[in-house]
Amino acid sequence: MEAFLSLIIFTFPGLVAFFWIQLFGVTPTVKYQGTEMLALCAILWIPINIMVLGVYNAFSLIYNCISQQNELFFIYDFETLNNLSSSFIFILYYVISSTLFSYLLARIITGQLYDHALDKINKIRKGNQRAPLSKYASVWDASFSKDIPQVIKIMKIDKEEPFDIGEIKNISRTYEEERNIVLIRTDIWRKIDALYDLDVEAEFFDIKAGIKIIVYNSEHCQETMNDYCRQ
Repeated sequence: MEAFLSLIIFTFPGLVAFFWIQLFGVTPTVKYQGTEMLALCAILWIPINIMVLGVYNAFSLIYNCISQQNELFFIYDFETLNNLSSSFIFILYYVISSTLFSYLLARIITGQLYDHALDKINKIRKGNQRAPLSKYASVWDASFSKDIPQVIKIMKIDKEEPFDIGEIKNISRTYEEERNIVLIRTDIWRKIDALYDLDVEAEFFDIKAGIKIIVYNSEHCQETMNDYCRQ
């Protein structure tokens, strides 16, 4: 039981914050190992607990002043925190408030703070004559995680005949082992591809799998779709 309570107190806030950050679109370039995850959770644990325990101590101060009794203890060290962890009500408060504050912290980190830090890092890299870092974790994310309709054509690198062409509906995330793509409206895009010369925006090469994915310009695709529907 003590190990379980210690897991909640010292691991839960940072772990939840890390998952919030990933859900909001900021993912590391590599999958962290156990010790790296533990270190990251410890770093995120500090600001979350400052907010969680700050709110608790403020509430305790107000409650004790109103009731004229020191019924609620202030948390000022690890021993006090460990003693209060045996209280179900405190654990419930700790889990709920940690979830809320980890959400707020993740929103701050993945917002302008992340962009500002990345700009500063890229300025230093530029001074060291290094290429700037992308805000995306991988080339896959940079190519296919955009919030716009994308029409693509999938084909072998050594062959000109396409596997298929269509509009992306679903696509694998960063750490999924298999690179899978779900295409929709394939029939109509096969016909459009045969009639129109679509503008190519980029070409994605998976050297290991021997696959080439042609990404077409979204605006031109919409124009050709409208023109095709008017016919």
